Amino acid sequence: MAEHGSTTRRDMLRLGLLALPAAALLRGSAAAQDFVDVPIVPDAARTDPLHAFWERIPDEFPLDANTRHFNTAGLGIAPLAVLERTHAAAVRAATEGDPMRGRLDEARMRLGQYLHARPEEIALVRNATEAMNIVARGLEVRPGDEIVLTTHEHPGGAAPLVALHQDAGVTLRLVEPQLDPAADLESIWAQVNKRTRAIVLSHVLCTVGAVMPVEAVAAEARRRGIWCIVDGAQAAGVLPLDLEALGADCYLASGHKWLLGPVETGFLWVRQERLAELRTRFAGVHSADAAGWDLDAGRLDFLTVASRYEYGTRSPSQPAGLVAALDWVEALGPALVRTRSLALAQRFRAGIEGLPGIEVLTPPAAVQQVPIVTFRVTRRPNAQVVDWLWTELRMRLRLVPDRGLNGVRASFHVVNRVPDVDWLIEAVRTLGA
Repeated sequence: MAEHGSTTRRDMLRLGLLALPAAALLRGSAAAQDFVDVPIVPDAARTDPLHAFWERIPDEFPLDANTRHFNTAGLGIAPLAVLERTHAAAVRAATEGDPMRGRLDEARMRLGQYLHARPEEIALVRNATEAMNIVARGLEVRPGDEIVLTTHEHPGGAAPLVALHQDAGVTLRLVEPQLDPAADLESIWAQVNKRTRAIVLSHVLCTVGAVMPVEAVAAEARRRGIWCIVDGAQAAGVLPLDLEALGADCYLASGHKWLLGPVETGFLWVRQERLAELRTRFAGVHSADAAGWDLDAGRLDFLTVASRYEYGTRSPSQPAGLVAALDWVEALGPALVRTRSLALAQRFRAGIEGLPGIEVLTPPAAVQQVPIVTFRVTRRPNAQVVDWLWTELRMRLRLVPDRGLNGVRASFHVVNRVPDVDWLIEAVRTLGA
């Protein structure tokens, strides 16, 4: 990892040196603004995702040397350089007493480039759950209207819909994923009728990492005038995204997973022609401009862009950190990062396939697209497995209790090394024996 004099970035964070006076901090971090110290990928490592070069990249993260993080799909670890820029933005805002709304504009612009979407269609939110709440409460629904969703939706995405069911009398129709695109399409449309107002679908299932046929669903939903809402929490950062081409009406994700942004970053994208139909339930000073606000007249004309959902004062450091994360990955190479992550996941899946007492729940095709592998230790409860891996080996994985799967999910990113993956394979072998 690059060093500042004789002190590494990791040392600076641990010693509190990033809490220096603002002027000193900004001078010290100036060289990091373009991430010139991100290691340059040699030609050999561009074609070999298991090249020794990639073993250097985990040094760019603040994880303790004894910790192995196999849960980027749940909570990504922001690189040290990203944390520096996040902190620098917070210090500058505090030093100048400036809310720095321009940081939000910058983040929307940068996300628009990444998502192939217009910045005015993007709202910055704390996480995918907040985005789903905005969408659920913004839909025009009446008692008896219906929403179709799968049984494998993340609770953060499904709970807002259950709350809508309880409060507004909306009926939820559930689809059990078949993990086959044609079968899934058939199952989804079998639940759709004239009362269907929306289809809510994860781009990638948080349970087993399977990619759902969202583009085909979106195309047919649009033809029928049904809202298509896509939870991209497990897709943004690992699947190439072009939201215009995808064709959904809403797309939402957290920035603190695969995108490697700081905690409490995320986005909600709403197709421009649908913005007027998605009501704004929460309002504040940033929901309208001066011409659209008149207290005496009781008038509030909402902005016609998605930033109207950013109704109150927001931290400038979080969007600055999200931009930094996008820049950091861009400096390393998004396609290379994805290829490396997939290679680690495929190595792990191949290593545990056929082990006694182990069942792999992630389909073989899925791990060719998303670096998630979910497995089950047949004779142990998943909570025991996750607890043992953490307390005994300092390996962080995630429970998958949904639908009685009794699963354990491992997810892989450039924060991981090959020897750590091999160690995890041996740990799973031990658990299954």
